[in-house]
Parts: sequence; C-alpha cells; structure tokens
Amino acid sequence: MLYRSGMKDVHGLSGFGTRDRLAYLDGREALWTKLDLSESRKVVIPVLHRHSHISSISNGFYIFGELSEIPENIRSRNLWYTYLPHCIHGDERTPSPTFGSKWNHFPLEFEALNVCFSLEKNDLVAVLTSEALPGSQDTQILHLRLLRFSTGDVHPLAEVPLINIHEHRDEGDQCIASSSIAGTHILVLLTWIRTPNASDELYVYDWLNGSQILVR
Repeated sequence: MLYRSGMKDVHGLSGFGTRDRLAYLDGREALWTKLDLSESRKVVIPVLHRHSHISSISNGFYIFGELSEIPENIRSRNLWYTYLPHCIHGDERTPSPTFGSKWNHFPLEFEALNVCFSLEKNDLVAVLTSEALPGSQDTQILHLRLLRFSTGDVHPLAEVPLINIHEHRDEGDQCIASSSIAGTHILVLLTWIRTPNASDELYVYDWLNGSQILVR
C-alpha cells in the first residue's frame, strides 16, 4: 500500500531510529531562527527573456520558463535556470561559484503546456506537450516527455519516455494544465475552459514504467 500511494519510505534517513530523525529535523528547523534577511544578503538576478508561467526552485536551481514567440500563446518554448546559494549542514552556506553570473539554457523540443521537476532524487524533468495527432487536422494529443535535467536526454530509468495521455479537439489554448511529481508518480490536472462548469480531469502515471495509475 505504501508503494502504491507513493509513500514508501525510501528517504536517506530511513536507516536511522525515530530519535535520530527527530534530532535531524529539529536541527533543520532551528536554522530558520538564524535566517539572515538583511539588505546585504540581497542579490538581484536580471531576467533576460520573456518569461512564461513556469517557475520552480529545485535542488539548488531556480528554473524559469521562456514564453512562446507565437502571439497570445501561453506555452513555454524553453527553460532557463541559474544556481542559487544553499545550506549543506548546520549553518554552513556554500554559494555556487557561478551563482548569479548567468542563465543556463535547457532547450525544449516542443512547446510545453507545463513542466514539473524531481531533480534531487531523480534528475527528472517531465514536459507536458500538446501536438497534432498524425493524420488528423483537428485533433491534438497530450504527451508527457520524460527527460534528464543534467543532459536533456531521454531519462534512462523511464521504460516509456513518451507517455500518451489524452486526445482532444484542437481549440487553441483552451486547456489549463498543472503537473507535479510525487515519488514514482506523476500527476496531471487538466482544466478545460472551452465549456463552462466542465469537470477537471486528473491523470496519475508511474513514470518508471509508464503505467496509468488513476484517471478521474
């Protein structure tokens, strides 16, 4: 049941007893009392691209989407990321040597409706796209593309790196999509704005083997 729900205990602290885990969590919580928000700690990072709605902080990176060049299109054509300073243990702070110096480019082969990340554990980027169905002029198909963040290549642990989710009529940007990764599961929520009071659609997949866990 823990595996099916994505709650299986595979954390790095799983070999420690309850007391040691609590001590570790208390130490992490105590760091908030030492948080320094003074003006001297502030850093401004200029954004040099037309940003989209996609943004994330994961594993020491700040990731920001680049808006499509097509007018009135809300999709993202690329991702850009920069390094952020981070704490390792205790109150030691270790900024990356390239922090704030540049934006790094993560190209997307197709324009994305949404992107979600699991970088620390899986080096995983899941890109939700909508493309024309081959042989059809008015039908689109939603895909999940599973990539490695470090290389941009297909993720080697994904048995099905291109997951077909849903076919729908091509009605422009009439779908608001959100997605997230929880353990081995990817959740995709679709909200259709073409029809008032239309029900949202929820899809859950196991990204390791590409199997569908839930549709609702």
